[in-house]
Amino acid sequence: MMLLALDVYGIRPFKKAKRILLKPGLNAILGENGTGKTMIYQALSALLFNTPSDHIAFFEDQTQQAAITFSTSNNEIYRIARNFKKGLWNLSKKEAVGNKFTTIETTSNKIYTWLKTTTGGLEEHERALLFMLDSPRLPSRQLMQNGVKSLPLPGRIAAPASQEPAQAPERSAQEQAESNTLFKQQEAALRTAQKKLDTLAETDDEMFAKQDKAAEIQKRIASISELKDKIKQMQAAETERFSHFSAETLINPQQIKHFESDEKTLADDFETFEMEGEGLEAALIIKKQEIQKKNPLKILGLFLVISSFLLPFVVPLSGLFRYIFLGGVLSGSALSGFSYFKRSQRTAAQNNLEKKLLHLDECVRKSEQKFERTHTEIYLMIKKTDSKNLAELKTQQNAYRNLQEKKEAAQTQVDLILNGETPATLLEKIKNLEAEVETLREQLKGHQELSEEVYRLQETLRDTEAKIATPDPTFSDLPSLDVPVQGGESSFFSGLLDIGNNGTRPNRERLEHDAGILYRRLRPQNSDPIQITDNGEIKVGATALHHLSPGLADQVFLSLVLSSLSQFSNVACPLFLDEPFETLDPASREAVMKILQVIAKKRQVIFFTSHPEFAQEKQIVSL
Repeated sequence: MMLLALDVYGIRPFKKAKRILLKPGLNAILGENGTGKTMIYQALSALLFNTPSDHIAFFEDQTQQAAITFSTSNNEIYRIARNFKKGLWNLSKKEAVGNKFTTIETTSNKIYTWLKTTTGGLEEHERALLFMLDSPRLPSRQLMQNGVKSLPLPGRIAAPASQEPAQAPERSAQEQAESNTLFKQQEAALRTAQKKLDTLAETDDEMFAKQDKAAEIQKRIASISELKDKIKQMQAAETERFSHFSAETLINPQQIKHFESDEKTLADDFETFEMEGEGLEAALIIKKQEIQKKNPLKILGLFLVISSFLLPFVVPLSGLFRYIFLGGVLSGSALSGFSYFKRSQRTAAQNNLEKKLLHLDECVRKSEQKFERTHTEIYLMIKKTDSKNLAELKTQQNAYRNLQEKKEAAQTQVDLILNGETPATLLEKIKNLEAEVETLREQLKGHQELSEEVYRLQETLRDTEAKIATPDPTFSDLPSLDVPVQGGESSFFSGLLDIGNNGTRPNRERLEHDAGILYRRLRPQNSDPIQITDNGEIKVGATALHHLSPGLADQVFLSLVLSSLSQFSNVACPLFLDEPFETLDPASREAVMKILQVIAKKRQVIFFTSHPEFAQEKQIVSL
């Protein structure tokens, strides 16, 4: 496995998404305190070894994701992504063509089973034990966590019972007094330096607290800015879409209810009028048809009258013809008069129907006018807002009310976030906090030099103490160190010797041999062999690891850790180191870096440091 890139989202102190590109061989992640080295280390551990994410600091309002892209031995590229906020996982594989990734698995247990098979068969906690090394696992840090402020040195420890104690050369009283005085001075200097280191640690905590406070204020300002932008957008929408509305011109629900009731009554009346009008129109059509229809009585009457008057021209009006003439004129006139009377009746009936229709139309018009007079205000608003009807006006009014409520809620939220302050005062606070953080960062620049000074004083103190024959009561208040500290190197190497139920368990004799070679590279003048007991305790010669000075103890520990990698060459996993050189002298650091460069030829190495001198420029990934 070779890591190609790490992406983090919502992990402090990165306010934006951060991508870290990694190369084959040795990679040095370089950055000062507070730049996020430890967070990246913890994110890698959580992704590859499923370690708890409790120590990762997140931005609460962001996504809280991390993803690692890596290639396997067959040059296939995969990605493991994790959403810490939602508890989601994703293992995906890159397509052969293009940059698209296809999801393979979304269950954490199955993803880590796949990783176990892919990287060589070890469980995730076993891989984490082997390939994740940070300063809290160093013996010196383990002892400090158990209340030991400084470590006594081998010269102060009694020889084993099976050996005769070494005889110190006799010295004069003056030499003894001078040695005691020098020892006390060096011890006082060491205590002073350690107090300064403790103060710097408090300064480091204070710097992070101020950074978090500034980030919180910045978050408040961003929220206020976002809310104000929303308010501006709502005001623009109010001006553009709702210019005719205001709190005073809104139609109240009671008016709308009354309008709807009257509108229903009017609709019912219109339906009645319409039915009545349809009946009148049908009757009117019938009357018109009857009037327009030719009347046979009228035609017959006219025919008789005309025929009677034409009769004298045919025959003389004497005798019977005289009575025929008179009968024709009278009957024709009677028929014509009766026909005219019927037409007059039909015309009168038609006029009556037309009057009724006109009266009905007048009733409809008056009902409409009365309705409009009753609800003039609503009709005016419908007209002003270009609404088609009341339903559209109600929709616009509701939208206007919702907009007003949202605007008021946003303004209330702004006031709550400001809490009586102003954006200007918040910006001033951020500026002051950033200045204080910069000041604290300047104070922390001497942290490494002070650590080296403490190491030098401890070594000098050890050399001076070896010259003192009589016990010095200065260390009488230190806790007993006869029992190895649990949870440090013992738990590590007892766990190491138990690794590998699949046949990859390391060989203790080879481990001791290889560690001795590395230890002599770190400290050429020391030829004592390194031993690991059955319970995991480490000894250098006859001296237990916890009886050595911090620098020596850490040298032995690093020698064992690095030499153990050769017995797990089949496990395809990078080596991660987070500031593992705190207590080492410059020569030992240089030797460790050379060892790491050799390891990096076969296994990718990624170490985190705040010291650019630990790596070549081409290896550095700067934060």
